[in-house]
Amino acid sequence: MESHKDNSNSTKYNLSKACPLALDTYGNTSEFNERSISVRGKEKNFNKRTRDKDICVSKAEKTDGISLKLFSWNVRSLCTPSKALQVEKAGSDIVLLQEVWKPKPEILSLIRGIRIKNLREDGYGGTIVSSKLPTLIQCSTPIKLNDDTVITKFALASNRIVWLSSVYINKGTRKNVLDTMAEIQKNIPETDWPYIILAGDWNVNLKDGNSKPTQALNMVCKNMNLNIVSCGNSRNEREIDFIVCGSKIIISDTKLLSCEEQSDHYALWAEIKVKSPEISLRIAKMPNRKVSNDLTIKSLKDCTDAKSFLMTLKRNFKKNKYRLMRKVRKKPQHNELLKRILSLDDEDDDDDCLLTIVKEFWKEKAIDCENARNQQTERSFFISKECI
Repeated sequence: MESHKDNSNSTKYNLSKACPLALDTYGNTSEFNERSISVRGKEKNFNKRTRDKDICVSKAEKTDGISLKLFSWNVRSLCTPSKALQVEKAGSDIVLLQEVWKPKPEILSLIRGIRIKNLREDGYGGTIVSSKLPTLIQCSTPIKLNDDTVITKFALASNRIVWLSSVYINKGTRKNVLDTMAEIQKNIPETDWPYIILAGDWNVNLKDGNSKPTQALNMVCKNMNLNIVSCGNSRNEREIDFIVCGSKIIISDTKLLSCEEQSDHYALWAEIKVKSPEISLRIAKMPNRKVSNDLTIKSLKDCTDAKSFLMTLKRNFKKNKYRLMRKVRKKPQHNELLKRILSLDDEDDDDDCLLTIVKEFWKEKAIDCENARNQQTERSFFISKECI
């Protein structure tokens, strides 16, 4: 991305001193010594605490107010400097590369801000996650999803999280797709699923709605509340490069970038924005029925007609609006249907096996509901009989 110079008076502060957490991401201070943050205005002698506060505020405003640009591309071996320069030319905030194979260190040095490298020993496949954003800080070790794909948790602007993954599935079979998604379901908490971004080469053609891998991916994403975003035909009239993201990820614009001279895959470009998180992912607010009942009874005692009752009730509810909501801890939701789909074996050649699983699941649910209704009817019958 182009950097514009500011002609006004500015005071520059070294980022390596102001943000020591960022040193863990890059590993050294040499790269940060070249970067600095300008604080506009008259030159003043700020103490260290004031400088740190101003820098953190500027980071949050930048990330909250400006959408992030994502670039995903199957480079078909990152072996030439021209491909590395093509990546830098994109000028994106987040870069996800697939099939990098085994690039030389000289070529990798041309791509700035490399965070995650997952290279295979046989020299094939492999993925890279890169970002030059100082506000994107890695806060977990990479979790392996398959031989070529890992997913990592990042903190964004110190006020939200995002799980990033450069996805590459060598053979787009139903088993490989389900195994990859099963690792996400196993290792990532369900409260973090809305903040997942999976982009890359899935080798699953979205245009072929009758294929087993496409049906399996659609079924899993529906049960995990994930969205599939396609930019179009990325290779030979097939939609095999696309984005899978959570409900808190907003994708406002997408397009394909032609890289015919460098690779047989089109590159994906998307403009994304991460929604602000809830106050707590484990605690929810619910109406406090006991307090509302007490206030209603109190309002009835203090009134003489309907009009005065409504006015008194409104006044009491307004004074006790914080007491009317109570905090409760969320219970983990066990999605039995999702577990059955992810445990499906690819050796089953039945094309309707996914539909059969769904039918059997809801048939069992219908039987359970009918049994519960019968038990409730019997209980009500015995209670009425005892009253008589």
